[in-house]
Amino acid sequence: MAKLPGYFKDYLSAISPTAEHEGRFSQAHRTLKERLEADRDLNPIIEKSFQQGSVRRGMALAPTATSRPDVDVVVVTTLENESPEAAIERFVPFVRQNSPGHWDRQWRSIGLVDPACDVDVDLVVMKRTARGGLQVPDLLHNRWLDADPEAQHEATSLKNRVTNGHYTGVVRVLKHLRRIGDSFPRRPKSYPLEHLVWLACPDDITSLAEGVVRTLEDLWERFGAHAQQGVTPTVWNHGGGHDVLDQVEAGDFAAFIQRLHNAEEQARRAFDEADADASARLWADLLGEGFPRPGPAAVPGLAGGRFG
Repeated sequence: MAKLPGYFKDYLSAISPTAEHEGRFSQAHRTLKERLEADRDLNPIIEKSFQQGSVRRGMALAPTATSRPDVDVVVVTTLENESPEAAIERFVPFVRQNSPGHWDRQWRSIGLVDPACDVDVDLVVMKRTARGGLQVPDLLHNRWLDADPEAQHEATSLKNRVTNGHYTGVVRVLKHLRRIGDSFPRRPKSYPLEHLVWLACPDDITSLAEGVVRTLEDLWERFGAHAQQGVTPTVWNHGGGHDVLDQVEAGDFAAFIQRLHNAEEQARRAFDEADADASARLWADLLGEGFPRPGPAAVPGLAGGRFG
């Protein structure tokens, strides 16, 4: 089998945000934070804000011509008795002023655009519980759900350590596969996809190629029966609180798992192929233009190179 570490390193570089992108993400967070602090109506009810989401967890993809990056900014408030709808309504004048014509209510946040940074921003309004925990709004049912952003971050960091640093790469590969695929449903995506990979990615993998193959195989073993029966499973978030798949319809979940199952066979063939050039071509056929194809400059057997 060919693990192709150099090929996968180049591939991850091609699909991951650049330093310039990361700077834009940080600037979008700083701009929103500064504007919130300067707002005389909101400042008194804001305890703190911090960046969250796939950018912080190291699993964001590079933007494309048709896909802007997405930055999650959590705002912890001192609100106590407001309903989720009332809490969100507190922030509507602010977003109308700072993102006119470019904002909308989402089911757990307010989506807005930072045109200067060319970044989509999800403003997540949270409140404290009586015991000091955090809750996030569920606007579909007008209720508060327990949430633990730090538990997500800690689970990601631990998983990355026990997978020899490959977990976040596996997530990016499957996110990109979903992005370029023409038969993937709208959901699951983003964090729900990350969580499914967290469940399925084995701890003992020694290469990104192995991680992709075995994760695809484990996803089918875990969820193939659900897909065939037309059932979306319940998958609890880190720290409890809510089902991360609660907005994924059964048909979409079945189509998602089936699509990954279709990719599983080709990934296994690519991984098991002993010839490095042949293996790289199979991976490139599956993962798209970002995956480098072998060329005349390649030197088989070069230590530490693409053929490791």
